[in-house]
Amino acid sequence: MKTKLFSILSILLIMLVGSAKADEIKAEDVKMNAGTQKVVEVNLVQASEIYAGFQFDVEFPTGVMLVSETLVTAQTGDMTLVKKTQSDGSVRFIVYSPTLSVVHAGRILELQLKADKKTVSDLYELKLKNIIVTDTDGRTTKLDDATASITVVPPVKVTVNSQERFYGDENDSFEYEMSENYTTGTPVVSCLATNTSPVGTYAITVEKGSIAADSVTLIDGTLTIAKAPLTINAGNYTMKQGEDLPTFKATYSGFKNGETSAVLTKQPTLTTTATSASTPGTYEVTVSGAKAKNYDITYKNGTLTILEADAVVVTAKSYTREYGEENPTFEFTSEGATLEGQPEIICEATATSPVGTYPIVIKKGGVTNYNDSYVNGTLTITKAPLKVTVADATREQGVENPEFVITYEGWKNGETEAVLTKKPVATTTATKDSEVGEYDIIVSGGEAQNYELSFVNGKLTVTVPSGIREIISGGSFDVYTTDGRMVKKGATTLKGLAKGVYIVNGRKVMVK
Repeated sequence: MKTKLFSILSILLIMLVGSAKADEIKAEDVKMNAGTQKVVEVNLVQASEIYAGFQFDVEFPTGVMLVSETLVTAQTGDMTLVKKTQSDGSVRFIVYSPTLSVVHAGRILELQLKADKKTVSDLYELKLKNIIVTDTDGRTTKLDDATASITVVPPVKVTVNSQERFYGDENDSFEYEMSENYTTGTPVVSCLATNTSPVGTYAITVEKGSIAADSVTLIDGTLTIAKAPLTINAGNYTMKQGEDLPTFKATYSGFKNGETSAVLTKQPTLTTTATSASTPGTYEVTVSGAKAKNYDITYKNGTLTILEADAVVVTAKSYTREYGEENPTFEFTSEGATLEGQPEIICEATATSPVGTYPIVIKKGGVTNYNDSYVNGTLTITKAPLKVTVADATREQGVENPEFVITYEGWKNGETEAVLTKKPVATTTATKDSEVGEYDIIVSGGEAQNYELSFVNGKLTVTVPSGIREIISGGSFDVYTTDGRMVKKGATTLKGLAKGVYIVNGRKVMVK
């Protein structure tokens, strides 16, 4: 029924067409983006007549389609809008009032158009043809065809540049690129990531903001937060040999946001091959094994310098003893650092060791010092004193000297005169014919490797032979030969007389 009515009205309007007047119905030019919709205003430009209805065909360019149509508020009293697609693809719009209400000049119709996404950016023509208006008396007038330009442009494209930064850094200014058809306005770019956001990827979002465009294609960017560089330094240390290893403590360079090593998921390990007993020198202190969520860790090894321990010199004391004695208790002195522990002292000499010098060897033993040195001492074994004594002897005048007896005092280790390398000799000046009296017995000439000989002389007493006595009356006497001749008058001794027998005080006395 509606289609039939539309056809009848169209025929009537066409049949009643009069001559053209200065009035016109025209569409306004529009600019739109592919893939968007735009309202095209259709206006009645009325110069003289008052109209109660109108019709026109709209020919849409390829790629642009009609979505909807709307009578403006001023025309919607009892006005009726009829739409029909023509055989040539155009759309006919008929607006009429059964009661012949007046169509007001100005905007009479709004056409909601849409440009297909694939519509090529270009200038298109929207055509209004077969324009007929009807006045309140039922007369119709054909107006001139009209055209409107539809400029299709691609959407304004805003592309946010992706960025990369280290954890803990502030975000850089977010940059973006605009398409060539950009006009005015500024997009709004934002990112939720802050300097405390952990390592990861974050969207850099872009919003249209104040961009003056119907269609805006917004392409977000990505902020990649990489691990911040963190250097862990093992540090350098110094100690003396023998001391306990120092406590190794790592230092850090690169923490962000006021963080400390507490944020490490695994603490570093610091090690060295050196021990407290290691020889002086330089040893590497290695650091490794740390882990952290937001840090890329590099390591810087350190050094441990071991210096020589404070020097201590341990000196064995030297001693002197006599051959045959036991060794003394060997002692030592130390100079320099405090001596820790007791050294070992050895001497090969024993009580039977011969005279000479023997090293008193001092060794480390129980000493725990490291920079220690040892100076041996000397045991000097001197000759033991050996006392050589010749015994006193007595003989009569005219008798050969007896064999003198030599005795010894001071032997060691149970030794005897057999160890003498040269035996001592006892001598005297007295001979067989020496006068009665005392003579020294001199002992000398003995030698021994391990003894220092000292000598004690004796006395040889020559006595008057048995049966003949020297008469000593306390005064002088006369000496006669056996034949009565006087040899010596007033003598006090028989000395100086020739050998023979004499008569003294009436008694025979032999002078040998």
